[in-house]
Amino acid sequence: MTLGQVTQLAPDFNKAVIAAANIFHLYDQVPAIDSQSTEGKLLENVVGRIKFENVKFRYPARKEVQVLKGLSFELEPGKTLALVGPSGCGKSTVIGLLERFYDAEDGDILVDGIPIKELNVSSLRSGLGLVGQEPILFATTIRENIRYGKPGCTDDEVSLTKILN
Repeated sequence: MTLGQVTQLAPDFNKAVIAAANIFHLYDQVPAIDSQSTEGKLLENVVGRIKFENVKFRYPARKEVQVLKGLSFELEPGKTLALVGPSGCGKSTVIGLLERFYDAEDGDILVDGIPIKELNVSSLRSGLGLVGQEPILFATTIRENIRYGKPGCTDDEVSLTKILN
């Protein structure tokens, strides 16, 4: 009877072995952009000048589709830029490239005149703030939600006047 019960678990056991192998495979992969790296220039006083120069991009999983075909713009500090267009036109891609979740296939992205590939990834990301179209908030105050992005920040850093300026 025990042998009969064990054989019923064989398909689940095989699925578990395959799942474990996939997890180990993912764990062994080295990311192209290491967010934990200490290499690269540190952004100390961010002015906020952003420039895209003839940026071209294809997602690694969909090489046949060119999402950005030579995007160029310059965003001055304190100015607003609206990215508008239908779903799939590259709005989120621009932000993903700026945050260095991906690297552009061609062209340059500069922050304060420095190519982002030369910047320390963690420093770059800490100098950026993004609120998506559908932000996810935790069931607590706005102040505490803001603090999740920067543990240990002071009340002055979270204050509304600081955010709006």
